[in-house]
Parts: sequence; structure tokens; C-alpha cells
Amino acid sequence: MSSLRRADLRFVLRADTLQFCLRNNLTPTRNLLRPTVLVAAVGIVVVLPAAGLLLGFALAALGTPLGVGADAVSGSVLVVAAARALAGAVRGNSAGARARVFAPPDVAVLRHFEISTAAVLAVRVAAPAVAGGVTGAVLAGSVLVGVGRGYGSPMSPVWLGCVAALAVAGAALTVATAARPPVERREPGRSVAVAGLLVAGALGWLVGRAGIAGAELLAAAGAPALISRVAAVGSVVAVAVVAAGPLAVAVPLAVGVGATLTLLRGGAGRWRPVLAPRPGAVDTAGRCRPVDLVMVAVRRSEQGGAVLARRAGRLFTVAGAGLVGAGVAAPGRLDLAGSGVDGVAGGGVLLAVGLVLGGLVRALTGPAGWARQLRWTVDRGVDRRALVAGYTLGSLRPLLPVALVCAGLALLTGDPTVLGFGACVVLVTAASGLLGDLWEGGSQSGADASTESTAAGAAVGIVVVAAGIAPWAVLPHPASVVAGSVLAAALLGAAAVLLDRKVLA
Repeated sequence: MSSLRRADLRFVLRADTLQFCLRNNLTPTRNLLRPTVLVAAVGIVVVLPAAGLLLGFALAALGTPLGVGADAVSGSVLVVAAARALAGAVRGNSAGARARVFAPPDVAVLRHFEISTAAVLAVRVAAPAVAGGVTGAVLAGSVLVGVGRGYGSPMSPVWLGCVAALAVAGAALTVATAARPPVERREPGRSVAVAGLLVAGALGWLVGRAGIAGAELLAAAGAPALISRVAAVGSVVAVAVVAAGPLAVAVPLAVGVGATLTLLRGGAGRWRPVLAPRPGAVDTAGRCRPVDLVMVAVRRSEQGGAVLARRAGRLFTVAGAGLVGAGVAAPGRLDLAGSGVDGVAGGGVLLAVGLVLGGLVRALTGPAGWARQLRWTVDRGVDRRALVAGYTLGSLRPLLPVALVCAGLALLTGDPTVLGFGACVVLVTAASGLLGDLWEGGSQSGADASTESTAAGAAVGIVVVAAGIAPWAVLPHPASVVAGSVLAAALLGAAAVLLDRKVLA
């Protein structure tokens, strides 16, 4: 592992502080670190314990009339602390956290001054992880003390020791996973993706069954019975922790120590100062089919918009699989009208999701920014009509998670119209992005080859979306499905024709 020098730590810390001041329009001073440390210390020593005690008293006051004991509440707090430690480890293993260490944005500056990778890891990952662990441990411990005082029973030291051990383990795992040396890996195969979707669907099915059971219990016995049933899980955790005693404290500590030793001794010598970026060029005339153009560009690009598009697509895909699983478990059990959510509001949320994904994809692969490469592809011998059709249909693929979410909602509500509306949203969103980009003066290219909408392009996109959604809001049910589907397909076809005439002609 590269040596950890104090000068390197100061350099990275000052660089990040200056960047923070620049982003927030603050005037940097030499003594900025002192007030920051003072405010953090006051918060951890004064504010967090007081807030935790008040929260513990509140939980005790709410639990007493419902017959929920101190052990149940304390066990629930411990479950939250364990989930927080696990979430920290997962976050440290994310691509973004590891990129901050091995391929930071200021890699050229760090390399010029020979700043060690260990210093970057310590300042940008380890310090926030330790601060978060301390904050979580103080808050959770204060809540447990408040719960004990609220119930009039002393808090067992095992609880506090277990919370501290979980905080140590979470911080150590976060740093160790973020410091794992990068290796060249192939994209996960389809079998892995299908397995992930099946797991998400199974979890959604469990949530659906739990929702049915909770709704039936709530209707039969009321809210106190439902809360008592949920609190039983906390009671089971409490019994397990108290029975384990020192083992409940020793196991998280052992995990944290093991992660730290692995970081210091195992594999640290294989660190590389930077992670070689993936190639961003797409072979449009050879191995890449026209229909795969957009997806390959989104997957390979290292631009911030591509990263956001990938994350949003995965998030909505997993959420859609979970909704499908919940819909299989509880078909037709979600009453949107009874829950206070009408169709207009629900459709607006789906439309917003589609527009966010569509905007990110368009900024990366809009036809205005890709015009030169598309023309070069035609000159290389690729069939022009196949390229137009493939590029147009390929622009739908990043938006398919919206349709998956709509499929799950259609199962939950028992209304297939939701699925039709989702398909319409996908078509209209893709068409609005293409037409807005192809409109005269509708986009401008950035220095990184991305495209941005101008006022004219944004106006065209809004008009296209409004026109495509209008039949669903104006016409009655059977006619809205037919008219909305036909109009959405026509808008996408118009985008394909304009692409052919304006870019490739």
C-alpha cells in the first residue's frame, strides 16, 4: 500500500475544502477547519445526545399505550443500526465510492504532486465513514438511554456495546470495500440480471403478502394490534441480543477488525493509482448493431449523465420487478382512489420518471450530437433505413424500466390501462427527446460531446409530451387507449422521419 504521509492528507483535505467553498460560494480562510471541527464536536457532544434522549422518550410514550415494551423498541433501534452499518458497506462498494479513490476527477493534479492513493482513501472515504459511524452510534445510544428512562428501567450495557460495535464494523467495512483494488471485469451476463430481477420479484411478493396480512389485521383488530405484531420482531431481537451477551458485541467488533486487517495486509500492494477508463467509442459500423447504439453508449460513457442514467435505470428496474412481485401476491388490492391518490397524480409521477430518464439519455446520445458519427456510419455501408429504425427503437430501451413499473402497478390495481399508459409514456418521452433535439436550434453541443436543450428544443419537447398525453386526460376510457397509443406511435414515427431527412439525407 502506498505510504500515508501527513503532507498528502493535508493536500487532499485542503483541495476538497476549497472545492466545497467554490461550490457553495464561500470565502475560504486559513482557519476554516477550526470552526468546522468545533461545530461538529458541539453537535456530537451536545445536540445529538439531547435529540436522541428526546426521541427515546417519545418512542416510550408512544409505545406505552400500545402495550409495546422497552425490549421491543430497543430491538427495533438495534435493527436500524445494523441496517445502517450494512448500507455503509454497500455504499463503500459502489462504483462511485471506488471511483473517488482510484479515478478521482482531479487525478491529473494528484498524480502531478505524487499524492498517495492512501491519502485519498483516508480523506474521501475513511473520514466520512468514521464520522458517520460516530454520529450513528451516539444517536442510537442516546435513543436507547431515552427509551430506558422513559419506561423507568435501566438500559443494559449490552445494548450500548452492541450499537458501538455495529458502528465500528460499519465504518471498517465501508473503508475496506471502497479500498478494494479495481480489476477489469466483464459486464454481468443475462443470467445474473435475470436472477437479480427474480430476487427483487420474490421480495416484492413477500411485501405484498405482508401488506395483505397487515391490512386484514388492521381492519379486524385496529392499529394497536398491528403495531404490537410488528414490535414482536423487536422483542425477538432483544431476546437474542441479551441471550448472546458478550458475543453480540464481540462478533461485530471481530468483523470490523478483520476488515481493517484485510485492508492493511491483504491486497493493498495491488493498488493502482488510477482506474483506466472504459472505452467510450462505439463501433457503429462493425460489431454494434444499430438497435444497440444508444444502450452501448449509455453503458460505456463515463459522463455524469450516463452514470445517473445507469443508476436510475437499475433503480426503476428493481422497483418494477418488486412491484410485479407484489402485484402477483396482491392482485387488484391497491385502491388508489381510496388511498387519496387519483389517476392524474399517479400518471404525473410515471411521466416525471420517464422524462428524467429520457432527458439523461438524450443528453448523451441525442441525434444532434451524434449527427457526424451517424453519417459516417452510413458512409461505411450500413443500411440507412436500418440505422434510422435501430436508432429510434434503441432510444426506447433505456426507458423500458418505466413500463416494468407500470406493469407492477397494473397488477396491484387490477387495471390494465395503467400498463397501456406506461407504454404510451415510453413512446412519447422518446419522441419528445428526438423531436426537440432535431428541431432547428433545439439543442447545443457541449465540450464533452453531450447535448443540451435550448429554449426552442424544450418548448418542442413539452408540446410533444402534452399532445401525446392529452387523449388519456380528455377522452373516455376505451377511446383514450386507442387514441393515445396511435398518437404516441405516430409521434415516434415522425421523429424517425425527421431523423432520416435532417441528419442522414
